[in-house]
Amino acid sequence: MDNQWYRRPTGRAAGWTWKEGSAIVTAKEKAAEVISRLPDNATVADIIGELYVQLKVEAGLRQLDESKGIEHSEAKGRLKKWLT
Repeated sequence: MDNQWYRRPTGRAAGWTWKEGSAIVTAKEKAAEVISRLPDNATVADIIGELYVQLKVEAGLRQLDESKGIEHSEAKGRLKKWLT
């Protein structure tokens, strides 16, 4: 996957940055994009929740790209413990 967060450790652009293909998008720009998709009556809790979900989904996709995921059968086993 070409889209990913990466950390720029030093300099003026230090911090987390989102890379979409060859385009660099700052965390602030990515957050603004996520917020712009929400309805006008969204609460602060809605915004924080949406940003949190976006962050977790992207982290999960990054883990899969790095072959750090778990097998489907193992995931089912873990969920079964919670759901029974």
